[in-house]
Amino acid sequence: MINSHATLFGLASLGIAIVYAVVWPGWKERKGERTGPDRPLASYIILRWFHSLAWILIALSLFVRASSLSAGTRSPNILALSGLAVYVVYIAAFLRGRHRKRGRPTSLTG
Repeated sequence: MINSHATLFGLASLGIAIVYAVVWPGWKERKGERTGPDRPLASYIILRWFHSLAWILIALSLFVRASSLSAGTRSPNILALSGLAVYVVYIAAFLRGRHRKRGRPTSLTG
């Protein structure tokens, strides 16, 4: 049996991933800032692609959940938790970049 709600939310999640991959707000030139990767490569990759990756993992989780493939398996949950983990890494890198840009310490304890 196909769950239409999970399929609908999966399509919406996939749409968010595609939009964010194509229209990336961090790439725009703002107020004289340099355009492009002006940060370490790892941070650039995380900030550029992990938001979309998180939504793709969530979409896959919903598609697997909607299909009969998920019967008796934990794969939809594993995919969803992987998406959450990727999103947490993205948010941490985003916040760290904001602190660095404002001249604040990057350590959360300092």
